[in-house]
Amino acid sequence: MTPSIPVYTFPVCSKEKFAEMTGFTEDYVQSMVEEGRLPILPKTGLRQKVVINLEALRMECHQAALVSR
Repeated sequence: MTPSIPVYTFPVCSKEKFAEMTGFTEDYVQSMVEEGRLPILPKTGLRQKVVINLEALRMECHQAALVSR
């Protein structure tokens, strides 16, 4: 069986959508954001929604793969 790798069509997403795409709980995604393990776009206000930067995350994964070779 070939593993399924989700392909995103937009470089950012909400925490809720990220949880849905990865199968993580929303609480776990929130803790990853709080710990700085997920790149987010800068917020301009306290009430602004957190937006995960999928492109930055993809680049981090790519760099990690190159280092591990």
